[in-house]
Amino acid sequence: MNASSAAGNVFIKTGNTMFIRPLQNGPVAAEGTKETTLFRKPSGGARSMPAPTPWPTGLEKMPLPMLLQTLGDWQKSATLRIYSNPYLGKICLRRGKVCFASITNLLAPLSPYKAFHRILSWKNGTLKLDWGDPTFQNDEIYEDISVLLRENASRRDELSTSQSQLPPNTHLKVASLPGNIDDLTSPEVDVLQMVMAGKTVQEILDTCAFPDLETYRLLLRLYNQRFLSRIEPA
Repeated sequence: MNASSAAGNVFIKTGNTMFIRPLQNGPVAAEGTKETTLFRKPSGGARSMPAPTPWPTGLEKMPLPMLLQTLGDWQKSATLRIYSNPYLGKICLRRGKVCFASITNLLAPLSPYKAFHRILSWKNGTLKLDWGDPTFQNDEIYEDISVLLRENASRRDELSTSQSQLPPNTHLKVASLPGNIDDLTSPEVDVLQMVMAGKTVQEILDTCAFPDLETYRLLLRLYNQRFLSRIEPA
């Protein structure tokens, strides 16, 4: 039996089953605390996969990075569906590697990498796990979960700081332009055009081809150079 803890819970792995138990009175739950089965690892080959697990559970009960790392360690195929109103995210794993990620209800489709990192930034939502090989996609990736999780962790603080400086619902306006427009990079021009079209910060993040952190860096550079300013609510 193996145990680890995160987010106020202790995760206990016994054979093919993982449990979650709330922490009480220190790092190990008191005797008699009820364990909740989150999912059962399929035994045997791929052909013996069980039916889809009948939950969702909340992200606050099962930290997504820990769940992904566990699935990677098991080298199994599965699809995670994460609903965070109004968005539905999906992360697909094939033989323990991330092969695809997507988010619905956006202005434009996101690349699998951008969708993966966006989903990991969600704080609230419900999570459902289905075992089995996911459907093949045209733009699949095949990345080690540990590498993606380390990359996400290294960017998390800067992204959080950027969101506090320019919250996603912020409306911006073009306050000025450089004397020579050629001094702007092509991505900066694209962002300025989105601002002039009336898009919020969130809509710019959804539309821009760059990952969220790189898009925030563009926005903040233009904002700090006073090319952009906030539109204050009336």
